[in-house]
Amino acid sequence: MNCLVRFAPAALLALGVPCLGHADEWNREYPLTGRPAVVLRASDAHIQVRTWDQSRVAVRVTTTNCRIRPGEIVVEDRSKGNQVEIEVHEPVLHFTFSFGIDHRRILLEVTVPRGTDLDAKTSDGAIEVPALEGSVRARTSDGAISLEGAKGTIVLSSSDGRIAAHGVDGTLDAHASDGAITVDGRFDALKLSTSDGRITADVGPGSRMTTEWSVTAGDGSIDLRLPTDLSADLEARVGDGHIDVDFPITTEGRFGSHDLRATLHGGGPLLSLRTGDGSIRIEH
Repeated sequence: MNCLVRFAPAALLALGVPCLGHADEWNREYPLTGRPAVVLRASDAHIQVRTWDQSRVAVRVTTTNCRIRPGEIVVEDRSKGNQVEIEVHEPVLHFTFSFGIDHRRILLEVTVPRGTDLDAKTSDGAIEVPALEGSVRARTSDGAISLEGAKGTIVLSSSDGRIAAHGVDGTLDAHASDGAITVDGRFDALKLSTSDGRITADVGPGSRMTTEWSVTAGDGSIDLRLPTDLSADLEARVGDGHIDVDFPITTEGRFGSHDLRATLHGGGPLLSLRTGDGSIRIEH
């Protein structure tokens, strides 16, 4: 996370540092009567989500070297029924100056029931998602995303940072503009893409293709492990690299080190693999 000391003009003239040396904390709890939907927005914070077996949502914002108050860090909350929205942001300043000091930290911690729909977004910071069951959407402009054991419909996006999703059960759409992607689980749908980074995907037993799957790397290799009974029409293409398959396939039309068309177990929906600069390896 890039945390810089920011100065308003008056503070700069006084050569004062308004945030350094201070810590603060903000806490709220929200009772529930049904399935919760939690929306998190942060301009500059690490988002950490946990689960528990209680019918309420607990939120804690902690800061290091800055205060939660108007003019510094502002926390806004809204709740209606079972929907909870939390926003953590800084006021917009007309003048910014930096000594390159990187000591400020903002942590947004949220504890929710396992059966929660989550929509989390931060402009600068990592996001940690636990074993939720439902709809999960996590986006960061600068930071890593980690997800463990979630079940449902999952969408992950990082503009600058790696994505790791383990023990997934359901559908996964993950995109990284600059970072590696590592995933494993049982999938009903899978879409992975990165502009710059390696993709490693372990598709577990019980996965079923009912629609097209795609794995695309602009600059990076693809390592794909498939269950022995997955049925698909396979298309793989590399711009600068090679294709390795370590199990029997039925080829169709093109077959070479850079281009492959084949069927797996009689064929099925399209499984598309593409990389511009890197190799593709497929194994059971």
